[in-house]
Amino acid sequence: MEKITINDINLLVFDEGGRSRARVFQRHRYRRASGIIIVIDSTDRENIDDVRDELFNIFNGDEYQTRSLLVFANKQDLPNVMSLDEIHDRLNLSKLNVNIKYHLQPACAIRNEGLHEGFQWLANSFVEKIDPVKPIHETMSDLTKLNKHLMSVWNIANFKTLWGKLL
Repeated sequence: MEKITINDINLLVFDEGGRSRARVFQRHRYRRASGIIIVIDSTDRENIDDVRDELFNIFNGDEYQTRSLLVFANKQDLPNVMSLDEIHDRLNLSKLNVNIKYHLQPACAIRNEGLHEGFQWLANSFVEKIDPVKPIHETMSDLTKLNKHLMSVWNIANFKTLWGKLL
């Protein structure tokens, strides 16, 4: 586990490794996560289908439908790597739920290329999900409902007073 801070946003990073059985037991770690990062070996055409299956196993659950997904396409400096388009297609990223924000970032980890940009995108995706106007709209809506309720009570009270005077 590693803590990374970018633009005052703290990221807690877990390395799940490549063993599928281990990931099943660790899934509880990222239930409350705002985002998930997957690192793809861009030279590994044989195992990308397994990565896709694991990706869809994670994001098929309702609790993950609003998470951000950052996919690092690592080892882009090597020859014969999958292009970003090929990785995008092989992972079926366009088939993810429309509420899932995702970003496919080319990277070369040993040269520290593309990492900052990817983490920056992830941090920004969290900030975009925070709607600063939403609490104001909710408060205004609550005040409008309260006003209508009070007016209806007032109208009933006035009606009773008027009715009492008429009788």
